Amino acid sequence: MSMIAKTPQPPEAASGNSLWQKLTRPSDLVTDLEKRRNAQLLASILLIIIPLSLLGIGAIVPNLLQQGTNRNLFSQLVIWAATFFEISVITGYSLSRTKWFQWGMYSVTVSLVALIVSLEIVEPSIGPMIAIFVILALVLTGIFTTGPQVVIFGIYSVAALLVIPLFQNAIPLVDILPITVLVVEVTAIMVLEKNHRSNIEKERRAEIEVARNEAVTAHSRLDHLISSSPTMIFSARPDDFGVTFVSANVEEITGYKAEELLSRATFWLEHVHPDDASAVFSGMVESFEGNEISQIYRFQVADGTYRWMQVDQRLFRNAQGDPVEFIGSVVDVTDLQLARRDIEKQADELRRANAVVREASRLKSEFLATMSHELRTPLNAMIGYAEIMLAGMSGTIDEDATDMVSRIHSNSKRLLTLINDVLDLSKIEARRLEVVNIAFTPEKLLSDIRSQVTSLITQKKLEFSTELDSTLPARMMGDINLLERILINLLSNAIKFTDAGEVRLKVASGDNGNWQITISDTGIGIPSHAREYIFDPFRQIDGSSSRAYGGTGLGLAITQELVRAMQGTIQVESTVGQGSIFIVTLPLLTEQDMTQESTPS
Repeated sequence: MSMIAKTPQPPEAASGNSLWQKLTRPSDLVTDLEKRRNAQLLASILLIIIPLSLLGIGAIVPNLLQQGTNRNLFSQLVIWAATFFEISVITGYSLSRTKWFQWGMYSVTVSLVALIVSLEIVEPSIGPMIAIFVILALVLTGIFTTGPQVVIFGIYSVAALLVIPLFQNAIPLVDILPITVLVVEVTAIMVLEKNHRSNIEKERRAEIEVARNEAVTAHSRLDHLISSSPTMIFSARPDDFGVTFVSANVEEITGYKAEELLSRATFWLEHVHPDDASAVFSGMVESFEGNEISQIYRFQVADGTYRWMQVDQRLFRNAQGDPVEFIGSVVDVTDLQLARRDIEKQADELRRANAVVREASRLKSEFLATMSHELRTPLNAMIGYAEIMLAGMSGTIDEDATDMVSRIHSNSKRLLTLINDVLDLSKIEARRLEVVNIAFTPEKLLSDIRSQVTSLITQKKLEFSTELDSTLPARMMGDINLLERILINLLSNAIKFTDAGEVRLKVASGDNGNWQITISDTGIGIPSHAREYIFDPFRQIDGSSSRAYGGTGLGLAITQELVRAMQGTIQVESTVGQGSIFIVTLPLLTEQDMTQESTPS
C-alpha cells in the first residue's frame, strides 16, 4: 500500500473552463493558493469595473465639456484623471493575470484617488459621488489587506444614505448615472468578495478534511507497520524511567500486555536479569549526557524464561535543554546471540586445532631435519664407497660384483634425491625458503644445465637444443641455485617422459619487464584432466604401483613453489601423444635495479 497525497486544486480549476474563468484565471507562475485566489478576485472586480467606468466617464465628460470657459482647465483635469483611471483599470486587469497582480491593485487605487481629488476641485458639491469613490477605494484596499465584511457593509450603508437625497432632489439623469454606476460597482464587488470568502472557507474545510483523512490513513498504516514489525517502540519518562507508551506488538515480543508495562514505573527494570541490571542502569544514566545508547541484555518474558533484547534509546530535550522523554526500540536477538556464541565456540575450537596443527608441523619439520641428516650421512657414505669400488680404487672386482655395486650406487642416489625433495618441500611449507639474488650470466646458466643433463639425453638417445635471446641483458640478477633446480626438474621430467624426438630449452625476453624459460618436448603429453593436479605433491599422471615411469611426484610441486618464491608463474600446454610445453615467467632484474632498490629515497 502506498500513500498518495492529494494536491488541492486552484479555485479556478474547480469551477470549470467557462469564458469568465478563462478571463479571470491567474498566471501559472503564481503557485501559492491564497495569492491565486486574490489574483482571480482582483481580475473579476476589474473586469466588472472596466465597462461600468467607461459608462460613467461617458456620462461625466460631456457634462464637463459644457461648462464655461473659465472652468476648461479643471474640466480637462477631470478628463485626464478619468482617462488615467480607465487606463489604470485596464492595466490592473492585465497585471492581475501575471505574478505582479498586486501592483495592478495599487495602480487602480492610486488612479482612483487622483480622480477623487480632481472631482473635488472641479465640483465640490458632488460630495456623495466622491464618497462613493472613497468607498470603492476602501473596498478595493480592504479586500486585499484585511477587508472584514462588517466594515464593508457599514460603508455601503452610509453610501446608500448619501445617495437617497440625490434622488429626492430630482437630480438630472446625467448627474445620477455616475453615482448609479458606482453603486452597482460596489454591490458587485461586495457580492464577489462574499463569494470569494465563502469559496475560501469551503476549500479550507475540504483541505482540512483531506488532511484529516490522510492523517488517519497514515496512522493506520504506521500502526500496522509497527505491529507487524519485530521491533517494539516505546517512550519513557526521564525521571523514573517509567514507560509512557509502548507499541501494540509488545505482547508478541515479551508476552506482557501493554497495560502491565504502563502500570508501574519499575516494571521493566524489575524483569532485567540480575547480572545485567547494573550495566543497564549505567547505560540509562549515560544517555543523560546526550549519547544514543545501544545495549544487549537478558529480559524475563511472561513465560519466566530470559530472552536477549537489544535496546536502543535516546533522550530528547526541549528548547530549554530540559529532558522530556526517552524514545527507543526493543528487538529480540536471542537467536542471534545463541548463533554468535556457537560461532565463538567454533572459533575457539578452530584456534586450538590450528595450534595443534602448527605444533605438528613444527614437530614434522624437526623430524624431517633430523632424519634427513641421519639418512643422508650413511647414504653419502654408501654412494662414496660405491663410486670408489666402481672406479677400481679398492681393487679389481668381477662383472657380477660391478653390476651389484652399480645398483647400490643408483638406488642410493635415488633415495638421496627423494630425501632432498622431501626436505625442500618441508622448508617451502614452513616458509623457510630464502631467495638470494646474485649476478649471473644467462649464457653460463645454459652451459651448466647442458652439462648436467647430457648424460640423461645420451642414455635415451634424444636430441637436445638450447636457444638464448640476444635481447636479454648479459648479466642478470636472480637466485642461481633455485634457477638450476627449476631447470633440472623440468628438463628431467621432459627427458623421462620422452622416448623419441627432442627436448628444447629456450630463454627469452618477455612482456612487462619479465623473462621466460620455455621447455618443450615431444613426449607422451599430459591429459587435460591431469593438468589440474600435476603440481600437487605426490601426484602423478599414472599413480599406480605398476606405472612405467618412476618418481615421487614431488618434482613439479617443488618447481611451482620455487617459481612462486621468485615472484614468478608457471604454465603448461600439452597435447597427448605430441608433447608438452612448460613456460616459466620471472621478473627481469639487473644489477642496476637491485642498486636502485637498496638506495634510500
